[in-house]
Amino acid sequence: MCRNVIPHGRGLGSSAAAAVAGLVAARGLVADPSVLDDATVLALATELEGHPDNAAPAILGGATVAWTPDARPGSAADDDGPAPARAVRLEVHPDIVATVVIPTTRLATSHARGVLPTHVPHADAAANAGRAALLVEALTHRPDLLFDATHDLLHQRYRADVMPGTWRLVDALRRQGLAAVVSGAGPTALVLTTPPATSELDAALESEVDLRRWRVERPAIAPEGKRGAALTSGVGPCPAACRVAGDGKIGTTPVLDWRRSLAHDAITRCV
Repeated sequence: MCRNVIPHGRGLGSSAAAAVAGLVAARGLVADPSVLDDATVLALATELEGHPDNAAPAILGGATVAWTPDARPGSAADDDGPAPARAVRLEVHPDIVATVVIPTTRLATSHARGVLPTHVPHADAAANAGRAALLVEALTHRPDLLFDATHDLLHQRYRADVMPGTWRLVDALRRQGLAAVVSGAGPTALVLTTPPATSELDAALESEVDLRRWRVERPAIAPEGKRGAALTSGVGPCPAACRVAGDGKIGTTPVLDWRRSLAHDAITRCV
């Protein structure tokens, strides 16, 4: 039995990590692994998830920018459906520290999506587009810009009523100048810092977080995505003696290692 131990229903990309893990495991078992190259894994995981946002970092590691190209007139994709998703990997600045504050409560992604409006003001969309571009620079070269780059107008305030504790926490941390956001569709809060702001965050969390209702984790941002090797031998109750490990939403990065099993830090444990 393989058990995904990324917290479910928390906005941390657990389902995408599991999908990528399964696809990469299949790659290690098929006669021709090239039929499940990274582009194909991304396309299949996107089909399962409905979008490539979480599958892309699980495959590539680090932070990623993912998109689905518009079909070109006359192309095969134009006739057969949308073009396959694509993604590029960003090298995250080494000083950036990711902290996740995970509530005990869950929130279904479908519910979180359901409260979003069908239309938003053009000014808000334009502002967020600029902040998204700024975020690339902040993540890769200028972490001092993280606070401005993480300002959001498109989804967080609309979801406040379905995750009031997360909204209050994010608001309180941002009032202290910390780059706090809702992770994915929530209800986990994600905070990106660099030293010495990380110490300031720890002090803020001591006053803002009830540890009976929240769990604070500081996962590494994995420098690489999944990796796999064909199984040559294996023992134990899991036929593939598989391990999948990873690090959360920013670089939700499963690492598949066929030569180890029952790892303490595994995202997916074969038992």
